[in-house]
Amino acid sequence: MQSGNEWKYEADPFLAKRQREAKLKQLEIKKAEAEAKKKADEERGYVYNDGKDKKWESSPIVEMNLSSRRLVERVIRNNYKWPRQFMSAALKNEVVERLLKSGFRKGHVEEACEFSKDLEEALEWLLIYVPEDDLPPRFLPRDYSTGVSLVTPSQESLALEYAAERTTPPPVTCLV
Repeated sequence: MQSGNEWKYEADPFLAKRQREAKLKQLEIKKAEAEAKKKADEERGYVYNDGKDKKWESSPIVEMNLSSRRLVERVIRNNYKWPRQFMSAALKNEVVERLLKSGFRKGHVEEACEFSKDLEEALEWLLIYVPEDDLPPRFLPRDYSTGVSLVTPSQESLALEYAAERTTPPPVTCLV
């Protein structure tokens, strides 16, 4: 019965065959959806490791304000000495390929490979030394903003600004 023909031995084999075909069709649809989701996630920078390592799924997320985070990053940059460890050419190609899929720039990834022995260390180096503006969106802090805002003036805002300037007294100069 393990050959997939057990539907032939049901009370209504035609109904059993239709049900089996419907289930197979649903499985194919789910598999195609999962592949499409995985491909879209990889394009957005999510790294899939095919179940080899689940550390990132269970690692805690540390939230801190901007000044604390910058202090921690500065301490790491100034006090931690990255040993220049060389990885094999095959491993380097794999690390470069995976980090490029994650959205990092090739120059940054190659520099990170000079200071690390594996993918995990290269990722750590990138997260410490690459400026936030160059990080892929997945690795940005939750409340990240560039600090630049663009405001298009309207007639009302210009009128208010002009009125505010007119009501501000001119600077007083003392002649001694």
